[in-house]
Amino acid sequence: MPTQLYLCSSKRHLYLALGLAQQAAAECHLVIIDQDPACDDPLLEAVKVRPGPFASVVIWNRPADGAQRRHLFARIADLVGSLRPAEIHVGNDRRIEFQYAMYCARAFGTTGVYIDDGTGTYVNGTYLKFGRSWIDLSIVAFLKKLQYGWWYQRRRYLGGTDWVDRCQVQFPQLMPAAVRCGKPVSGLDPAPFRSPPFNALLDVYLRALAAELDFSAQFDAVVMLPHSKHVRRYYRGVPVYLEMLQAHLRGLAKLALKYHPRETNFYFPAGPQQLVLPAHLPAEMLVGRLQTQMIVGDTSSALLSAIWLHPQARVISVCARGDANLPLVRLLASAGGELVLC
Repeated sequence: MPTQLYLCSSKRHLYLALGLAQQAAAECHLVIIDQDPACDDPLLEAVKVRPGPFASVVIWNRPADGAQRRHLFARIADLVGSLRPAEIHVGNDRRIEFQYAMYCARAFGTTGVYIDDGTGTYVNGTYLKFGRSWIDLSIVAFLKKLQYGWWYQRRRYLGGTDWVDRCQVQFPQLMPAAVRCGKPVSGLDPAPFRSPPFNALLDVYLRALAAELDFSAQFDAVVMLPHSKHVRRYYRGVPVYLEMLQAHLRGLAKLALKYHPRETNFYFPAGPQQLVLPAHLPAEMLVGRLQTQMIVGDTSSALLSAIWLHPQARVISVCARGDANLPLVRLLASAGGELVLC
């Protein structure tokens, strides 16, 4: 049986890897990379205990110095040499773990696969001005080659390195032309991510983080609230933002509210029928499990996933009026979201 290796550095990458591995006709292995050794993550521990579709799960910490980085490269070479994977999947092909794994695996004919990284998949690099772009793609790239090795590559768009042979993303038609013209780009099928077996697996992980959650409940709307600092900066303050938000939630009693993971000012006046979800829960996993026909957010990757997972739902992106032409806002509109300017 062929083997597949998944390298995940975020909860979003982990979510997609779980769904892809569950569909794969291969023996799948998971490596969770770039982790902070000072932070214990109960979700990652739950995945280690219940690996689901993975034959093995390991967690690698972020290297703190050159000695740890050399040790990391040795572990990568050993793993690739023992597994000889047919495919290596990654959510960010700038990661040195992925590039070095592909460098080691080319001798085995391994295929590098880029999986959707959220909004960065479609607009990454758009915000770079010429000077910053030139520095990033020349000076920074050269210094990193000196630091890591001449195998290291830096491209303007995610999925664009030569270590990626094909891409699997939620909205293939919205990928930058520079990537689409260089390699095959296919769409991720949302149906397996809504299947009962996958939902049952998500329930195990989410209940390890919040045991009391009831996923059978139906909500009038799920509201993903931006950080209060972001609200003050871009929406003329919390009162203005709440007034605009309430205009679209009027008449809806049963709401599920999800704050930013780093929020400390829980500013939405929640009523008795409104559920305030634990802020630390992964947004992508929640979006897939909660039952609703309306999802409201700003310009996050989670909202992009909501459009992909719930094509029949009304997905509203709330943004400041002056941001209407920003790439992220245009991206959500192109993907099928409904824009609300305030």
